Amino acid sequence: MKARVTPVLGVGEIARYVRRLIETDERLSHVIVRGEVSNFRGVHANGNAYFDLKDGQALLNCVMWGSLGLKLPQAFANGLRVDAEGRLSTYAGRSTYQLVVDEVRAVGQGDLHTRYEELRERLQREGLFALERKRPLPRYPRRIAVVTSRAAAAYADFLRTMASHAPYVEIVLVETPVQGREAASSIATALAAASRLGVDAIALIRGGGSFEDLFAFNEEVVVRAIARASVPVVTGIGHESDVTLADFAADLREPTPTAAARAIAPSRKELTERVAELERRLLRARVRIVDERRQRLDFALRGLTTAFRASLDGRRRTLLTTQVRLARSSPVARLHRSEERLNAAKQRLQARDPRFRLRELSSRLATLQRVMGNAERRLVGRHGAQLTASSIALRRIAPRLLSRFRQRLEGLSGKLSALDPASVLNRGYAILTVDGSVVKSAAQAPAGALVQGRLARGVLEMRVERSEHGD
Repeated sequence: MKARVTPVLGVGEIARYVRRLIETDERLSHVIVRGEVSNFRGVHANGNAYFDLKDGQALLNCVMWGSLGLKLPQAFANGLRVDAEGRLSTYAGRSTYQLVVDEVRAVGQGDLHTRYEELRERLQREGLFALERKRPLPRYPRRIAVVTSRAAAAYADFLRTMASHAPYVEIVLVETPVQGREAASSIATALAAASRLGVDAIALIRGGGSFEDLFAFNEEVVVRAIARASVPVVTGIGHESDVTLADFAADLREPTPTAAARAIAPSRKELTERVAELERRLLRARVRIVDERRQRLDFALRGLTTAFRASLDGRRRTLLTTQVRLARSSPVARLHRSEERLNAAKQRLQARDPRFRLRELSSRLATLQRVMGNAERRLVGRHGAQLTASSIALRRIAPRLLSRFRQRLEGLSGKLSALDPASVLNRGYAILTVDGSVVKSAAQAPAGALVQGRLARGVLEMRVERSEHGD
């Protein structure tokens, strides 16, 4: 028995074989498929339309050729329940089968879109999407959390963008599935965990996909987790045309993960320009402040100079007054003043000195004697004997009168000598003065006072150690 030989087939041969099997099956050559439109992104530039039909069990790729004329309902969009009429074929380039649609008829909205709209309206009434709830992003975040799948291409795009855009930001990955039955609860748990990491902001990202692929971001548990986050949340889910309920609840919605990376932190270039601008402003402010301080310093110095000069003049006047007072109160000055007063007293005593008076009277007597002698000679010549007798009598009385005057003069001289301060000083006495005043009582010189004592020859300065004075 010969062994059966299995032929070796090329990939293209297999694809063509499967295509012939499908296209020659009469049952598949004309079918009407009912399902919910998904992953429709509008009519392609070449006129073709690509979308999917799905139900709770499977998903079918569909294509409508623009060359045959598109027959799409007016409200054709993701979530619309339709009946698509056409034939089944394959796309050999990817070894996938697809429905080549000739005509599409709307049946009604799909279950997922109905859930989406109902939940959106309810959460909106609660105020979860209100603008006043939106929190501003931190101006200069230093640490952010990224909630996504480590294996997702969106995460790689996010990291690459941040590395070039804002490399100064620390990124913490909080890993979670972003598609599947358990994705919604896992995303909500990851958001709660990210809020406890002490980050400045959270980025919730995912790459593109069908409406069904992104439906985890339309679940209520995810929306409420975003609203409860302790820091601002930025979403970058799918493509620009994909809008989820998570986007409505986020503090900032960006159309793609890359755009979210650019929005969550300022670029390095922006920060460099900002720092340069701040440096320029700081330099201008410093120059302005220095100029103002210099002006204030000039005014202050001017005021201080004026005040100092005024104070100096006052101090000079005070010093001069003090010097004059000290000069007047110094022992030498007081001695000079005492000498001046003593000289004045001497002059007054000299004017009253009997000897001075006697000399004056003697001079006047001599003058009178000359006058009398002359008169006597003239009278003698005229009256002769009478004058001679009177002259004899006068000569007899004159010695007695002169003796009497001399005795009186000597008595007055003795009294004057007794009153002369110099005579008292020569006997060992002293004249005591305090601040120029003659000390007459011990009360005038208390203990500690500086006393000047004038002697017959010289002056002594003494400090009083004890002062006793009676009543």
